[in-house]
Amino acid sequence: MPLELRLEGLPPSKKNSLISIVNKSTGRPMVFPSSDYKKWEKAAAAFLRLQANSAKITGTVPPCTVDIIYQITNKRKWDLSNKTESVMDALVVAGILEDDNRMCVQDLRMRWFDSVQDGVKISLTY
Repeated sequence: MPLELRLEGLPPSKKNSLISIVNKSTGRPMVFPSSDYKKWEKAAAAFLRLQANSAKITGTVPPCTVDIIYQITNKRKWDLSNKTESVMDALVVAGILEDDNRMCVQDLRMRWFDSVQDGVKISLTY
């Protein structure tokens, strides 16, 4: 059974949105996602959950195949796996996927194509 979801625009790269803060008690650096990234993730997760609820999916889906298609309007070079990490994390935060490990996601496909509007199409088949 497929679940079709969509995100408007392109996700930020989680890896490129990290900030480093020094722990005052240990003096060691700690790395966290930026507040802008966390805002995007929260909004994306809410939008994905709304779509899943509309499709009568109220909890997590069983182990599945995830197919992510990026629609892009520019020729800029960017890392497909970094964008995918953001999308997968949003699916977990939304409660659609229990986790993005290999027990929950049995197959992951990523691809892009030129388009007149930026966006992401996500298909979960289980």
